[in-house]
Amino acid sequence: MSVLQCLSNSNRLVCVGNTHFYFHPHAAHVRLVQSIISMRCIERLVSSYKAKGFDVSVIFAGDFNCLEFAGTATFIKSGSVSEKHVDWYQGGRVHYIPGLSFSHPFRFEEACIFPYTNYVGYNAQLDHIFIEKGRFTVDNVVPMPAHEEVMELTALPNKVFPSDHLALICDLLWNEPMK
Repeated sequence: MSVLQCLSNSNRLVCVGNTHFYFHPHAAHVRLVQSIISMRCIERLVSSYKAKGFDVSVIFAGDFNCLEFAGTATFIKSGSVSEKHVDWYQGGRVHYIPGLSFSHPFRFEEACIFPYTNYVGYNAQLDHIFIEKGRFTVDNVVPMPAHEEVMELTALPNKVFPSDHLALICDLLWNEPMK
């Protein structure tokens, strides 16, 4: 995580978190725990700056290895996850712990949504840029390469695209501070 200060208003800060969550097809519960720990760290950092009187906004981005509607993304965007969410059962009965219910104070939205950021025999958007609702406006989004261009060499990575993920890139405008 990094905390950056606005040049035109030294009271405004943006906390930027970047992550890469664990991948395994049966590990949605692990990613959910990773998102809970990440949000707790962000919450603690933001709270420490708010206690000093700073106006703090949050961006949380990275390879979350989850679909838009998975428990991880749902938790990050909505601020809560139920103990009955299907992702808690992903590891099977032996890994299920009843009574787990978590929340955080932020409300996020996706800065940009594409059909996929990963293309390795299947395609899905596993990468996300979560921005705090009302704190930012998406000004510009760099378009993804044409699907035909990605498919031309079968899968990612390849000699044209050196990663198994396509980058999400956007310009954000910082909205006026909330009163």
